[in-house]
Amino acid sequence: LRPDVQVIPCGLHVDEVVAAARQKPERPAAPIVYAGRLQDNKRIDLLLHSIARLSRPGLLLSIFGAGPERPRLERLAAELGLGGRVEFRGLVRTSRELWSALATAQLAVQPSEREGFGLFPLEAMALGLPVVYCESPESAVGELVRDGREGIASEPDAKALARALE
Repeated sequence: LRPDVQVIPCGLHVDEVVAAARQKPERPAAPIVYAGRLQDNKRIDLLLHSIARLSRPGLLLSIFGAGPERPRLERLAAELGLGGRVEFRGLVRTSRELWSALATAQLAVQPSEREGFGLFPLEAMALGLPVVYCESPESAVGELVRDGREGIASEPDAKALARALE
């Protein structure tokens, strides 16, 4: 680092995340969770195509968040026959509400093409959830989540992502 540049790390209070996780959520999350803005560079369409490749029955994916891509993603989920396997939960009122629901999941997924930091993967790791993420030269998630330690890196391909989720 240059001496004239100051780095201010992003983070969260792990004790607050863990305390929220101890509270029973209004509604538990599916085994796989995504939380974030629903916009094109987040590659939720790739995630939906990956979920369609999984053979497990029942609800598999909870998507928390809102954004301009939601109507298109809902149509895609319907076209892929994911009606009972994917739920769009929208915005949550507070971070504590999200953390409580995340604590009921089995893993987090971050397929983003561009992620400057990735607060959602950090929140998931604070809860002990492994994070599956897609590799990208424009994403810093690989600097947070070490492949094979806190999660799994996947190529940004529906088949590869499905394998990683399995």
